Amino acid sequence: MNDRSSSDQQVAPDPLLSHADPSLEALREGVVSAARELVPGGDGVEGVFGVAGSRGGLTLERPPRPDFGDYSTNAALLLAPRLGAPPREVAERLGAELREALGERLARFEVAGPGFLNLFVGDSWLQEALAGVIAAGESYGAGAAAPAAPVLVEFVSANPTGPMHVGHARNAAYGDALARMLEFSGERVVREFYVNDAGTQVRALGESIRAAALGQPPPEGGYQGDYVAELAARLPDSETVDPGELGRAAVALIVEQIRASLTGFGVREFDLVDPARHAALLEKRTKGAARAAASVA
Repeated sequence: MNDRSSSDQQVAPDPLLSHADPSLEALREGVVSAARELVPGGDGVEGVFGVAGSRGGLTLERPPRPDFGDYSTNAALLLAPRLGAPPREVAERLGAELREALGERLARFEVAGPGFLNLFVGDSWLQEALAGVIAAGESYGAGAAAPAAPVLVEFVSANPTGPMHVGHARNAAYGDALARMLEFSGERVVREFYVNDAGTQVRALGESIRAAALGQPPPEGGYQGDYVAELAARLPDSETVDPGELGRAAVALIVEQIRASLTGFGVREFDLVDPARHAALLEKRTKGAARAAASVA
């Protein structure tokens, strides 16, 4: 082993070498740590390897064929100019260092082509990886802590003047799945369902319900169907209440039914937002962003 400088000795131990961490990132850090053992002083290795995944940088990826190993890295090809040695020779030395660090967690390694290092992980590596998956449970693969700014997902927003149909169910499944994936990846998600409980459509619904209560046909451009008669039976004084007020009361019942249907469908809880409130929230957020930009400037 090479002598380390005092600054190098103060670096925190590599996670791969300090504890069991059967992850791709830990394996990459293990390769970098093994490379430090080959470079005099261990300095400048990160500069040689560049940013992970960048063009011309260190790669650690699945080979195209299983017989090429579980992972393959170009680390030796990048180190060879720095060490002034053939890439295949550097790959042999790098593999030996990594094997010493990992022990039985690395079953074997092979040098391939111009100097690629193929790694075959051992059973203990796989067992530790499986234990990590089991311990994580449903949170396995989840993202990091949520950022400050939320992601707004507006979905379904079915017309509240009628019952849900299969198209609404499709939108509900799509929107809920998207929100769940965003949450799982670490985003803070706000779920909203816009409810328009005002305007000509709502009044037309009220007029249709009053007509049904009076045993009359629906007005021109009104609503018809069994659900209109059912609403007339559920809403008291449907024959005399103002159509606008009657329509808003009917919308409240329909939205209640929609929420129950979505809950039964497995859709997570969401906020009911009317357009006026949404406009106010949007204006508030816009002004807040403008103030924040002004303070930074």
